[in-house]
Amino acid sequence: MSLESMKQWLGSSHRRPDGSEVTINTRYAALERGAEHQLAKDLRESTSGSSVLVVFDKRTQEFAEPVERVLRDTGFRCVPYLLQDNPDGSSPSNDDTNSLAIAKEISGQGVASAVAVGSGTINDLTKYASHLSNIPYMVYGTAASMNGYNSPISAMYVQGLKSSVSATPALGIYADPEVIAKAPRTMHLAGLGDLCSKPFAGADAAVADILAEREPWRLPTDMVHEAFDRVLQQAEAIGRDDADAIASLMEALWISGFSMALAGTSAPASGGEHLWSHRIDMARHDGGLPPMALHGTQVGIACGLVRPLFSLVHEVDATEIRSCLEGPLQDPTESETESLEEWLTIRHSDLNVLSRKALREQAEKKFNPTHRHLLREQMCLKWVEIRTELELAYSHATQVEIALERAGAPRDPMDMGLSHLDAKRILRVCRDIRNRFTILDLTAEVLGEDAILSRYPSFRTPQKTEEAG
Repeated sequence: MSLESMKQWLGSSHRRPDGSEVTINTRYAALERGAEHQLAKDLRESTSGSSVLVVFDKRTQEFAEPVERVLRDTGFRCVPYLLQDNPDGSSPSNDDTNSLAIAKEISGQGVASAVAVGSGTINDLTKYASHLSNIPYMVYGTAASMNGYNSPISAMYVQGLKSSVSATPALGIYADPEVIAKAPRTMHLAGLGDLCSKPFAGADAAVADILAEREPWRLPTDMVHEAFDRVLQQAEAIGRDDADAIASLMEALWISGFSMALAGTSAPASGGEHLWSHRIDMARHDGGLPPMALHGTQVGIACGLVRPLFSLVHEVDATEIRSCLEGPLQDPTESETESLEEWLTIRHSDLNVLSRKALREQAEKKFNPTHRHLLREQMCLKWVEIRTELELAYSHATQVEIALERAGAPRDPMDMGLSHLDAKRILRVCRDIRNRFTILDLTAEVLGEDAILSRYPSFRTPQKTEEAG
């Protein structure tokens, strides 16, 4: 695959609206048969070290072996690192414990670089461990399942809280179309779900910028448009495991990763829909259980849950917004320390003490009364601009819904074994876990928190239940 639409971003430099400069760390990319050969060549050209740590788990070990073989043929000393499954047989946990163990191995073996062979968890763990160790890493992706391959963050549990931790992106990103097409169908459907959050997360990021009196930077969202539209048109083919369509999906996911690298945050690709997914994962993690489904699967379902809110809030026009915001703040405030803690305990009783402590640090910032009063004033002043962003997001909603349906992707919480009662409860409270303003916060501020559930979709009988892989 030529990758012409994305190669323009490799190693490119840009000036942000605030005047700061950003350069994309990822300099190499290949989406072609035998991509491991290009990986080895690029790694040899970019590093003077002769040893490399190759990270994989038992699911991706078969792909790690040819990668190691080519690296050895290129003159590298390979140190294999097999991530162990959890005691219950589920995939390795994406947490700071595993990442620190990889960093310890990097130090102990004295390797000069690392290669991740896998997808979400393996990439995140290797990325963060390499960042801590100050060495470059490359990734050989085995599934088009998520957009974090070349993003500047690792989404992982830190002291129990699902967090976006800053980390140096991959120096090179690689995939073989035949390999990713043979991944379980749930993997590329998850990638489609992750990508489908683009219009909603983009609107959330733009509204947050407007409220913070920052000029929204359009490049991180605009750069994904062409690839995003192309993938939605190929949704049915993705659901049939078509190699060309899945390669297009991988390219779009890589471009989405670049959008986060430019912005310096996951915001352009991660809004309220992602908070719903993260909150589900937190409860499962605290309960010693594996994820209910793949991250992108959950995000795809959440797109359908947040979608109606953009239309709902958009219905409030400029003549009504001030009257909507005249009432008192409804949530506990930073000054009411005891009531805030009690409020969070009630709302998040399924989380453990450490998770609630970490969550409270985020909530104290988000629910600061002075900050919220300023936000409300900005909403009144900037409501016309805000409504424009909401309308733009909602204009893509039907397109996203049709794409997920044609691909056969899960769209009902019950498709992943989550009851509607729990799905609603999580939708209501998930905004507490991160100090990031999204459509969930906008809805709660303008119309009251009950409005978040006022247009909860009606679903048909669930088609299937998916477990994480």
